[in-house]
Amino acid sequence: MRRQAALLATGMAALLALAGCSGDAAPSPSPSASAAPSESAPAEELTGAAALQQQFADVLAANDVAGRPDGEALVAALVAAGFDQAAIERSDDVDVQGNPVALMTVAVRVDQECLLGQVGHGEPTTTIVPVLGTGTCLVAPFTP
Repeated sequence: MRRQAALLATGMAALLALAGCSGDAAPSPSPSASAAPSESAPAEELTGAAALQQQFADVLAANDVAGRPDGEALVAALVAAGFDQAAIERSDDVDVQGNPVALMTVAVRVDQECLLGQVGHGEPTTTIVPVLGTGTCLVAPFTP
């Protein structure tokens, strides 16, 4: 179980490191001196994975069973919330000895981004990372 947890932690660290190295982010242009500020300017609308991150986080929080994550129930809750089942990946909810895992990773692919979350210990966490070169969100997703 320690080996699996260490591998999961290493994989998460690699994903986060890769997300920081994408190089796709361009600096936002500074407003020109002649542009008058608009007090009624609409807030920037979120798109893609960012638009769904709060909904994803809410589903994870509502289905987080501390220390005993249930992968099938979590996937069913995400589908019920409107996420495409074909776009959902998760880690296994039992370790190599058949014991329940204490921490589970779940991801939903949204175009070329992944909503990535973990449940099991404390508050669920979520982040957005780019899709891996394999076209998946997780390095070794659970396959029933």
